[in-house]
Amino acid sequence: MKWIVLLFSALCLQSCESQKTAVQNITKPNSYIIEYRTQSRKEQKSIKISSKYFYVSAANINKNIKNYSNKQWQQLLHHIKDINVEELPNLKSPSKDFLFDGAALTKLVITKNDKVFETPPFDQGNPNIKIAALIKDIVSLSKNIE
Repeated sequence: MKWIVLLFSALCLQSCESQKTAVQNITKPNSYIIEYRTQSRKEQKSIKISSKYFYVSAANINKNIKNYSNKQWQQLLHHIKDINVEELPNLKSPSKDFLFDGAALTKLVITKNDKVFETPPFDQGNPNIKIAALIKDIVSLSKNIE
């Protein structure tokens, strides 16, 4: 009889634990990291943004800006919500001048809950129309901070 009660209690505890994990996964908000990278023969630049930091890295710049506004982050999130991040790898570049040094090679990488989505290379200043607004705000933020 004691074994039956003990077995039943163990099953109930295990069931409760799995339900708790499922609820945590449902209520866990999406976490994003945005990375914008440009590369040419003369220069490399990387901008990494999350809800907690804004990091700009280039040949003459290495800044970790922690105090950009929540309003700016929310604006970037608004653009991300307009994009289906799972389609990023399938976006077509409107031009390919980066192939012969006509423009810097650029990529956008969005990490959503530890899953990475990366665009194919595109020309700096000429992204796919679906990500153009997000790119414009990222570049604008980085210029204001530098």
